[in-house]
Amino acid sequence: MSKFHSAVTRRDFMKGLGLAGAGIGTAAAVSPLYRDLDEMIGSKTAQWKRPWWVKELELEEPTTEIDWDMVERFDARYSAHSPAEVCRFVGLDEYNRVRALSNAKQDMLDNKPGSTLRDNALNIGAGTGQYMSGYKTDYVFPAAGTCCGSFSVYWTGQKGVATPESMGVPKWSGTPEENTQMVRAAMRFFGATDVSVGELNERTKKFVSTYPQGGDVKYLDNWPPPDTYIKKIVFEDVDQGYSTDTKYVIPNKPLYCITYAFNTTLGQGRRAQSAWGLFCN
Repeated sequence: MSKFHSAVTRRDFMKGLGLAGAGIGTAAAVSPLYRDLDEMIGSKTAQWKRPWWVKELELEEPTTEIDWDMVERFDARYSAHSPAEVCRFVGLDEYNRVRALSNAKQDMLDNKPGSTLRDNALNIGAGTGQYMSGYKTDYVFPAAGTCCGSFSVYWTGQKGVATPESMGVPKWSGTPEENTQMVRAAMRFFGATDVSVGELNERTKKFVSTYPQGGDVKYLDNWPPPDTYIKKIVFEDVDQGYSTDTKYVIPNKPLYCITYAFNTTLGQGRRAQSAWGLFCN
């Protein structure tokens, strides 16, 4: 097993033991400077800091008991991200009336607060590398017909991202614990607050929806949409995930899910559907 060199100084170690004297000075208040990823992984940033009285539980055994035999996979087409579902509550006429009020180009020309050119630039910048035009074969989130425009995430990963293979070097490998520390340190570097990792097993697979969210209003009276419009998510005995015109495939192999949270503002989120409100999500 590989070992990381630590960024914790002897003084910090003694301070943690309660043996350091007074007069620490301003130098100790300065954030540590990392010379490489090993030092970042060995820092507090890579740890999940909880109060001492918080008990660590297994992922599948939270404080609220779950009868896993009763849990089934859900259909995310039946969600608030599906325009067709929204129409079931407010009606198609009201939905179309509200949608007609939105005119991104005119809002920018009018310098409408929250939807100015600079607001939209910030919104687009927050999703750099994910804003693509049109729907692709590998396109997955949100599914066609959702309210989120051209925001695109691809089933087999973002396009144009360098891989070890493309750079002609071997993959880095470590223990699950080392991998978790590295992912947590990197994601906190990019702005995440809480970062967790869990195994995708027969129980937690039930948290994977049978379909992605979405559903255009044109299917309001002809529900559900065909699989060629919103593809089904299935598990198969394959080595690599893939997608076709009718399905997204997840391999039946050891996999892990990474979840994360980041700080945002409640007030800003209430400004959707303006650009100012969208990029905080």
